[in-house]
Amino acid sequence: MSTPQVRAHHTLFDQIERVSQSMLLLHIPLLFFVAFLPYTTSLFGEANAGHFPEDGRALATGLFAGNEAVLLLAQGALFTLVLAQRLNRPEADLPRLRANAQVYWAIGIYWLLTAVACAWMVTAVPFLWLATPLLAFGTVRVLRRR
Repeated sequence: MSTPQVRAHHTLFDQIERVSQSMLLLHIPLLFFVAFLPYTTSLFGEANAGHFPEDGRALATGLFAGNEAVLLLAQGALFTLVLAQRLNRPEADLPRLRANAQVYWAIGIYWLLTAVACAWMVTAVPFLWLATPLLAFGTVRVLRRR
């Protein structure tokens, strides 16, 4: 996981009172794809260094984006699960937990769409990733208006 995801994960666990069986089960794909991330990152780097044909570049970029999407979606699911099962401490910042859940879901879906987009526009996809902070900002703005 990237540093902000790790920080958010630790922040989440600082705000929960107990862990449910569902949370433990959700960690299985999270840990698997965390372990898989160095491999997909390496493939993405090799493909963009020109060591792969165009087909391989699309596949490598899609694998990297898909891997990151699964991590983001699992993180969003963790936040959502904590809220749904009321596993949080009484003093937990519930609006922030809700916002984190929504942001992770939005960014995860966005990265999943970019993974699919690799089939048609592989050279543009890394530039689409640059919009991720804007998507997070926009999601938070929309949530504040509610």
